[in-house]
Amino acid sequence: MQTWNTTLRFNTLFNELHRLITECLDVSEKRDFSYCLSDIRERSADSPFFAQIENRYGADLRTINSIRNILIHRNDWIAIPEPTLKRLEEIREAIATIEKNFHTQAIDIFGKRVFTWRDTDILSRILDIMMSRNFSHIPVYTEEGAFRGVFSLKSLALWLKKNPDAPSTEVPLRDIAIDTKNSEYLFVRNDTLVSSIDAYFHEFTEKRKKLGAIFLTPSWEPSDQIDGIITAWDLPKIYENSGA
Repeated sequence: MQTWNTTLRFNTLFNELHRLITECLDVSEKRDFSYCLSDIRERSADSPFFAQIENRYGADLRTINSIRNILIHRNDWIAIPEPTLKRLEEIREAIATIEKNFHTQAIDIFGKRVFTWRDTDILSRILDIMMSRNFSHIPVYTEEGAFRGVFSLKSLALWLKKNPDAPSTEVPLRDIAIDTKNSEYLFVRNDTLVSSIDAYFHEFTEKRKKLGAIFLTPSWEPSDQIDGIITAWDLPKIYENSGA
């Protein structure tokens, strides 16, 4: 392959990679590539998406940037080895795939049937369902359709501790105190990006109470039908989906 042709091919692939990275960072295409790499490294501390790019391709990206700088400051054509061109193309395609998969909609990964209960439902029936289906948490609504909270096995344990002489579990769920001191619950739209879901958990961990779960609904309204549920235990699915 002619020397000038390899240089042109490198420049074309580099420009495509540069454009892709600026889109991922949501910065101007005029931002220098070296600054983009610094942005990726800085954001990787808080973002699994950028951490994945940095961990997998950070060293290669810096090498590519060095080659680009050499080409800019030389007046003659430089032969670029075929393995280098191939690697550059592979990295561009890999980052495009990570971006596409990581930024899918949450409902595409976490959509499922979610059982909900009214606070007039009887505790014994709810426990039968939870045990038979291996549920640990169930969203609870009032008769008017307002979200009350999440009934969990912890809620049951607290109730039994406060009511050791309770004659039976044939009581309505509204008689059971639901623990709301340690956890919060968030309702988001079904089309929320997976990367945002991860960010919500990080934000709550750093600034607020524990985020017990995220509920996916057609809108942000708690009164909507719940189409999916995400807990911190589900976060590995995000990384699996992004190719981690």
